[in-house]
Amino acid sequence: MSLLNQFMENSIEEGYAEAARHRTGPPGRAERIRATSVMLGAVVILGLLMSTSYYQVQQNKPVLEQEREALIQRIEQRTETADELQQRVEALRNEVDRLQESALNAANAAQREQRERLEVAAGAVPVSGPGVRVIVEDAKGAGADGDNSDPRGNDAQPDLGRVLDSDVQKLVNALWLAGAEAIAINGQRLTSLSAIRSAGEAILVDFRPLSPPYRIEAIGNPKTLEARFMDGPGGGLLYALNDEYDIRYDVQTEDELRLPAASSTTLDTAQEKGTS
Repeated sequence: MSLLNQFMENSIEEGYAEAARHRTGPPGRAERIRATSVMLGAVVILGLLMSTSYYQVQQNKPVLEQEREALIQRIEQRTETADELQQRVEALRNEVDRLQESALNAANAAQREQRERLEVAAGAVPVSGPGVRVIVEDAKGAGADGDNSDPRGNDAQPDLGRVLDSDVQKLVNALWLAGAEAIAINGQRLTSLSAIRSAGEAILVDFRPLSPPYRIEAIGNPKTLEARFMDGPGGGLLYALNDEYDIRYDVQTEDELRLPAASSTTLDTAQEKGTS
């Protein structure tokens, strides 16, 4: 019985027990070397990936910069061409005026006066006189934080402190309502066919981009134009833009404003229905 009891109490030999203790104990030198090698390999692979990505970005930079420079050159060339064409238009317009003056002699004074009124209304000639200058400018730091939210409800213009094309439209309409006789924005004369719209973050007047601050000049009665503008929807809009979005503005009465002729004028005619 003693042999049987000894077998039951010591069923696992000491050699097996010692091996089991080694397996459950702390890792040996070989295991530590293997784990360290795996970690080093992972770090090396990650470093290679980051180096490759950085190299690719650096390689693409010159290409992007070249494309940007090419685009800037194209814009400058097109702008220069547009300016040259505008000078040509001015020269032809002066020639037309000279021929009209020679055709309208003293006996046609009434026709000359009517023509002058129509030319002013159509923006076909430069004008000068007293009026009001309204300057609106983006809030300081507008768009610097890259915020894309827009409580104003216009996804195309995400910067709250940026002047929108719709703001300029409303101010121009308010000046017409206040009695303006001629209006120009940053030197671009407006006519009944002028379009104020946006392209990206730029405001366009008749497809020509404007740079802030936006200078709206209106010729009209200096005694009433500013008061009627500020007491009407124009003043209310300026107050709201400044109060809610920190958009800056300034309104001044000027003794002498000089507005250029419109860059282009289109002659539209109407015909009675049923006639050709």
